[in-house]
Amino acid sequence: MRLPSVHWNTPDEEAVNAFARGREFVKWRKEVGDEVEEGDGIATLKTPEGAIIDVTAPSDGVITAVLSGIKPGDDIEKVCSTETTNCTLAEIGPKLHPLLLREEGTNINAPKHVQFLEWKVKKGDPVKEGQVLLVCRDDLGSNVTVTAPHGGVVVRLLKFLKVGMFLDKVLQTPTVAVISKLGALEKDSPPGDASVDAPESHHEIFKDFTVDKGDIVHEGDTVAQVIAIYPKKQVHSGGLFLGNISNDNEIVESVTAPKDGVVETLQAGLTAGATLEDNMQDTQIAIIGKPHGPSVEAITETGVDAPEGCIFKEYLAKEGDFVKPGDPLAIVEIMNHKQYLSDQTIFSHVKGYIVKRAKLVPGQKISDQQIGQTLFVIEGTPWWTTILCILMVICCLLCCFCLVMKKRVPKGAFHDGASVTARRDDMLYIEERTQYQHRYRSNRSSHQGCRLDFEDTDGKLHTVWAEYRPIGIKHSQKAPIVVTSFTLNSYAKNALGVKQGWMLVGINEESVRGDTNFNRVGATLEHYISQFPVWPLELEFRETLESEERTIVTFEERPIGIEFFRRSPIQVEHINYGSPADLKGVKAHWYITRIGDSDVLDNHNFHEVRAMLYEAVKPLNEKEETMHMHRHHLEWRSN
Repeated sequence: MRLPSVHWNTPDEEAVNAFARGREFVKWRKEVGDEVEEGDGIATLKTPEGAIIDVTAPSDGVITAVLSGIKPGDDIEKVCSTETTNCTLAEIGPKLHPLLLREEGTNINAPKHVQFLEWKVKKGDPVKEGQVLLVCRDDLGSNVTVTAPHGGVVVRLLKFLKVGMFLDKVLQTPTVAVISKLGALEKDSPPGDASVDAPESHHEIFKDFTVDKGDIVHEGDTVAQVIAIYPKKQVHSGGLFLGNISNDNEIVESVTAPKDGVVETLQAGLTAGATLEDNMQDTQIAIIGKPHGPSVEAITETGVDAPEGCIFKEYLAKEGDFVKPGDPLAIVEIMNHKQYLSDQTIFSHVKGYIVKRAKLVPGQKISDQQIGQTLFVIEGTPWWTTILCILMVICCLLCCFCLVMKKRVPKGAFHDGASVTARRDDMLYIEERTQYQHRYRSNRSSHQGCRLDFEDTDGKLHTVWAEYRPIGIKHSQKAPIVVTSFTLNSYAKNALGVKQGWMLVGINEESVRGDTNFNRVGATLEHYISQFPVWPLELEFRETLESEERTIVTFEERPIGIEFFRRSPIQVEHINYGSPADLKGVKAHWYITRIGDSDVLDNHNFHEVRAMLYEAVKPLNEKEETMHMHRHHLEWRSN
């Protein structure tokens, strides 16, 4: 493969040629930017006879270019751009080539009568106003720095400058670098993409990005933070300036995502402390791509898809609705065989509750607004559960048949070791239970409720008396029951003082210490507490986020009757008439700042707060008129 030839740009430059036929390149002895005198060796070659020779400089000057790409061992005749006996290996001129300004930017000029020492930046580096770009030395031996006149990015610089070079001698122009502002991320964004723009007032300073490329964000999530500088106030009287009464105010502002989606691009050239006005050509700091459509996450969920290429028109159902096969869900527009748009209704093909719905804008293609064609996710009973029930019935019938056909064991037939061990374990269990009942009756005194005995990790016994339900503990679904954590608004944690790691060993008159049957222990606990009143849920409201005045409202029934905006902190949008929230005086536009024992004022993750509210409301009593109408306890509205 032949290499591009070396061309010189001015008549002052002179070619360094070498006889090419049969000669092999060995190494360079000089580089671009090196000063040479006539006769200095520039490159080393090897002749067909094996002799080593030097290609020398024909005159004094500076090496301005070399044949790039040539490697030791290359046959010069084969890699030279032209089939001639002589090959141009380098160029020598009086000075280095000047930097050509190929794009909008600012020339950085070096002072006169200085020697180059070092670069402090490299091509592509973002710089701030006043940042040192290179260091030189003047005639007196003092260091002289060249700084950036404004923020931006280093788009070009003279990388061939060598330590000790006198810049006046080797440069045709004083320009040593070019600084430009950061360009736009995308000139023509594809459909569905959204630009994240920084504010254009107050001379903002970039602080940091709070997301990375590829992160999933929701509308209103913080993408970056900037520091807005408000000028200090001045006092005037009668046209006279009396002075400043305060310093500049610096306020951290959040730059938020305009829609749900995936972070596709970030303005990587921005660094902390960079002034946006000086460093960027526009205000675009990130690109949010199309979000993923609703996804099926559980085996009980089913997705409802729209045809490819269709245009969304309107929804006929919302999240929380109960639907049956054949119920209309949405209307889309499709292109028929005559190339005309016609309406098509999307129907449900399963029975269940709508738990997810795509956020779409009418009149636009679904494929331009999200990834995937899924419009709804419905949670219900899957088809295979019917088959599973039939199989379970068959198994039960077979078990009954085996029990009927099993021969009875004669009296006194327990002679094997396993049977003797089982009988001994049963006797020990009965004896321990009898002892526990005796202690229980002697210690009950005047306490009311259900006595629960727990044993901590040190073996110490702790007794609590439960008067509400549910207990509110989380465990590993096996006996003995050990407290691993607590539910939101937990009665055991907040009122009874139960601790993580405690083991349940007694329920009223029954000892469960040695019982490994989880279903039996759970049924015993449920039997004693099922008739207790429900542990009420406390919600804290504020009229504004800045308000110090709090309103505490307790709920014992669900649904509580609150519809709220799809953002966090949770803000009430509407109160259903006659609902518990309406009867207790909750007002629209109030903010929920605490759920049970969890403060959510500073939690800006809407989906996490919504899940917490759902968990807290779920244990409440369900109103009779809604027992068979609606499985969900909360309503929300996208806004």
